[in-house]
Amino acid sequence: MEDFSGRPGNAFERFFDALFRVISVVAGIIFTVTGTLLLLLLFVLATGISWPLLDPVVQISVTTLPEMLHFWFPATVLINVALAGVILVIGIPLLLLVFFGVSLVFNLPQTKKGWQHAALLLWLLGIGLLVFAFVSGLNQIST
Repeated sequence: MEDFSGRPGNAFERFFDALFRVISVVAGIIFTVTGTLLLLLLFVLATGISWPLLDPVVQISVTTLPEMLHFWFPATVLINVALAGVILVIGIPLLLLVFFGVSLVFNLPQTKKGWQHAALLLWLLGIGLLVFAFVSGLNQIST
């Protein structure tokens, strides 16, 4: 017995293929929506820009990441370095989550190794920036 894809198989295999496809599409939608919302939240925290229609209704003041980092780092340069590190360390995995979700939904082939290596290098750069800012901040505080 052959199914529509031209490969041999029985009804049991086709059922589980279809079930796995539906589950992967639902998981892809969840990953894409979650990653996108978290990226938007990271953008709001990094810049302080929020959705204009939500401000009059909710009346919440957003504390931005630079304001939070000001408590830990004395210099503006270190705040900017730490902010770049936080954005890279949190943003790169969220971008990969969105790309993975989109690839599940649209059944795209796996990403090339070059993109994965570039994402890893940017993430490690973010870790390095955070370590540099932390050590420099400790040195400035101790002197």
